[in-house]
Amino acid sequence: MFKIINQFFGGIGNFKMLGLLMFFCQTVYAQETLSSVLARMKPQTVVKIHYRETRYLELLDKPWKGSGYFYVFPGGMIKEQWYPQRQIMAVKANKLYYFDPFADVRYQGEMEGDTGGQAIAFKGLMAGDEELLQKFFQIDFYNRNKSWVLTLVPKQPRLAEQLSRVVISGAINQSANKIEIFLTDGDRHVMQLEATERGDQLNHKVEQLLTELQSKN
Repeated sequence: MFKIINQFFGGIGNFKMLGLLMFFCQTVYAQETLSSVLARMKPQTVVKIHYRETRYLELLDKPWKGSGYFYVFPGGMIKEQWYPQRQIMAVKANKLYYFDPFADVRYQGEMEGDTGGQAIAFKGLMAGDEELLQKFFQIDFYNRNKSWVLTLVPKQPRLAEQLSRVVISGAINQSANKIEIFLTDGDRHVMQLEATERGDQLNHKVEQLLTELQSKN
């Protein structure tokens, strides 16, 4: 299951993911802190984020490309991939969900630190949970000209064998627009993000996706 989740989120081996990641600076010249960034990340409603993903893999001659949407909401997030084929994954509370309708493969399980590092990272970021991030990652946050950069390095040895680091960045006064996932084998996964819609009108879509993920049929 570790491989399935990593492949989908774009991270570790065959298990790879967003969260809202809506990081806004107070002013163009303000110096952000980790706490001030995380405080802005807590979603008050559902946010729909379009993503474009590129995976640079040593085993492929050309980069793998995918795209779809993140739905970020209080307490969790869903990634719905539409290209090259539809897949769904979600993190809600301490649960992980995965569904590949083409292969008819499903998974539901607990989010664990040694194999679910990316899910924990995104959950901590989306929830603005600094304590959770500190528990599982070494954190480096800094301002760079008119942008901010947040780097997460796994603490647990088993996870560190697969995942080198996750780097999230964004321009001042704008939402996070880039996530880079660096694997220890040299592979790299890059996500470009753009929020497209937000509001309670998206609740029905979220419930539909969660129902599809949790279906036993």
